[in-house]
Amino acid sequence: MACCIHVVTQLSIADILLKGPKTLAELAAEAQSDAKSLSRLLRAVTSVGIFTEKEDGTFELE
Repeated sequence: MACCIHVVTQLSIADILLKGPKTLAELAAEAQSDAKSLSRLLRAVTSVGIFTEKEDGTFELE
């Protein structure tokens, strides 16, 4: 999990989500990352309560 948190930090995902909930596509575009890989990463950190995935498919800070 530490590696996942490190990558989330390197991509500034929390900083992006400070502006409000974002879809996977929006996060991938802003972080200049691959959406498929980012999806896996977000699922991992969401499972431990760092982020929340809402019913509409957006992610937000916990």
